[in-house]
Formats: sequence, structure tokens, C-alpha cells
Amino acid sequence: MSKFRLRFLCAAVFAIGSIVGAEAQSLVVNGYFDCQRATNGRTYCKRQGVPTASQWTPVGEDFFVKYEAARTGMVPAPTPPTIVTKQASSEVTNNVIVVNMTTEAADAKGQIRVFEKLLNEQNALMAQSGETYSLAESIKEIQTRLDAERSVLHDKTVELSKYQSTIKPDDADSAITARRESEIQTKIPYYIPGTKETGEFWVEPLVNDEGELQFKFHFVDVESDSANKIRSTITMTADEMTKSKSALLKAGEDSKKAHDKGVRREVSVRLVCFPEADCPPEGQKLKGKASTEVEFEVHEDGSTNARIQRNKGEFEEGYNVSIGSALLLQAYINHVLTTGVQEHEMGSASTEKLKEMFK
Repeated sequence: MSKFRLRFLCAAVFAIGSIVGAEAQSLVVNGYFDCQRATNGRTYCKRQGVPTASQWTPVGEDFFVKYEAARTGMVPAPTPPTIVTKQASSEVTNNVIVVNMTTEAADAKGQIRVFEKLLNEQNALMAQSGETYSLAESIKEIQTRLDAERSVLHDKTVELSKYQSTIKPDDADSAITARRESEIQTKIPYYIPGTKETGEFWVEPLVNDEGELQFKFHFVDVESDSANKIRSTITMTADEMTKSKSALLKAGEDSKKAHDKGVRREVSVRLVCFPEADCPPEGQKLKGKASTEVEFEVHEDGSTNARIQRNKGEFEEGYNVSIGSALLLQAYINHVLTTGVQEHEMGSASTEKLKEMFK
């Protein structure tokens, strides 16, 4: 064999080894790789074929466990049979019950804190702009949810008092601080008309690489078994969030008007659409353009709802919400918008501007 052919074969073997090594370093499962747990406790993976700036995608805990098992090759060993006494079995059962109830109590306590903030903010808006039907109904909706969560917390606390356990009494508070408000608040439901599919909203504030504040309006499919439970996302600016909030409040006012007038016909009214340059005429499609709109709908049985619709050229993707959920959603949007803008302003302020605050 000539020296040239020998060098060529060696180079080829080295190149193949390098490729295999690179692939081994980045395990890919269902199009996701480099999965990690963030400091907020949520699990994220990078997604193939997505630009580097937006590769990180939230994934479910079950998928993360499977990924880690595949990455490390660690398969849980079967538990050897053991003889469990009746007393030991009872203690294990009691501990499981206590842990589950403590988690549920923590979740309820976290919900209570968020609803209390929403309630204070809506009351402040009413004091500032005057009472309107939609604001009054929003406050009622929040109060109803708040009372329900307080009842859950009371019941869980009573049940926990019946068990003797080594769990610290402040565990619930510790669990709450590990949860982000935006994740707790994904319990505002939507439904897809004509199907049995339902889900929940999650509005996530973020700052892009250009330093601009944006909001990802996620539609979460909580029943999905896929790694990423987010079925669709609409990215909005702060101004578009404000327009969406106002439109949802208008839907509340329109619902009252429809019930007062006894409207029982299929009617759909566009409340807002953005960006305006890409919005088709109402009820029509615009090929090659994407836009978002909020609509108010009345049906033949007299029921009403709001609808968040994403126009993708000639295709539309719609998510309906009851009027009660629409009013709760506008309160949630107001909360996320307020805190998001405040954090962005403080994070973007110069040292000189910050010093001016304390003069």
C-alpha cells in the first residue's frame, strides 16, 4: 500500500471518529438535545433546526427523566422483594399522603398569593378609571377563584393536622418560593371549538437579544404526552398586550349588552387586530400575512365568548374562552404586563438614572 493511500485512510478514520464523538456528546431524543434543569426548577432542551437564540424550549418532567436515563445509561434497578410489616406499610402510606397534601397545599397557597395581587390591581384600576361592568365582573371572578383556593388550603391544612409526620410545617412556603408566578397562573382555560380539546394560558415575559421587552403568549396542552406541551405561541409587544387586555374587557361589556338585548343569532365581531398592516378585512383572509385578533362571539343559544385567533395566511388557528375566563385573563395580562415593564425598565436603566432615584 502506498504512503498516500495509507495517509488518506488514516485521515478518514480520524474524521469518522470525530463525528461519532461529537454526536455522542449531544444525545438527540425526538429532536431535542442538551436537556438541563434551570435554576427555577423547570426543565429545558435545545431543539434541532431552531436558531441558536431561541433553541431553549421547556419540556415536561417525564420527558426529562427519559432523556437523562438515555444519556447516562442508568436504568433503575428492580426493587428486591421485601417483607413489609403492617406498621411499616401504614407509615409509608401516611408519608405519601402527607407529601401529596403538602404539595397541594403549597400550590393552593401560591394561587392565593397571585389572586390577591390580581384583586388589588383590579381594585386600583377601578379606583383610577371608575367602575365599569367588566372591571366589576373581573373582581367577582377573581374573588370566586380566591375563595375556592382558600377553601382548598383550609381543607388540606385540616387533613394534614390528622397525621404525625417529620415534614416541617414551613414546607409549603418553601415550595411556593420555588414556583414562578407565570407558571402558577397557567390555570385560565381555553377550548378549541368543534373539538373536545382544552388547555391553559401561560404568558411569559422576556427580553430579546436586541433588549426589547416581549411577551410569549403560550397555549399549553396540559393533557399532551409530548416533550413540549406548548401547542402554539404568539409573541406580542407590550403595546399589543395592552390592546389584547382592552379587547377582553370590551368582550365583557359586549356580553352584557347581548344578554340584555336577548341576542340569539350567530354573530362574530372583531375587537382588535395587529399588526394592522398585516390584518385582512374582517371575515376575510390575506395570503402570506400573519396577524393576531381578538373577537367577540354570540351563538344561537344566547351564549357568548371571546376568541383569540392567529391568522396564518389563509389558515386560522382559534382558541375560545368563556367571558368569565376572558375577564380573568385580562387581569392576568395586566399583572404580567405591569411587572414585566417594571423589571425591564429597572434592568435597562443606566447607573446615573438609578442614582437619580435616591437623590
